[in-house]
Amino acid sequence: MTGTHLGRLVWKEYRTQRGLWLGIAAIILVVQLMVWWLMPPNERAPLAALMSIGMILSTFYALGSAAVAFAGEREEGTAGWLGSLPVASLTVLVGKLAWLAASWASTVALALAAAWL
Repeated sequence: MTGTHLGRLVWKEYRTQRGLWLGIAAIILVVQLMVWWLMPPNERAPLAALMSIGMILSTFYALGSAAVAFAGEREEGTAGWLGSLPVASLTVLVGKLAWLAASWASTVALALAAAWL
């Protein structure tokens, strides 16, 4: 497994899923803001409630991202292309898992930071 191949596979996953990531990030921010804004000023949503909203939506992102990462290859017809690459199947799997972990962690960080602010 070389770093160049792994980096390119992670970049491929990023390009495939950046729309999903940006969409969920925007939804997290909008929902947290709406919950905070719609509460009466003396009963503003506590930090734990806003963090819970972010964590729940981040979990939905992780499920959707995993579905796109694995099932999407068959839908797009790129499963055969990935199989023909001169890299081990493990490298392809590690690239997908690296993207999933990094993007989910960034979604959680965004959600928690937005709740805290």
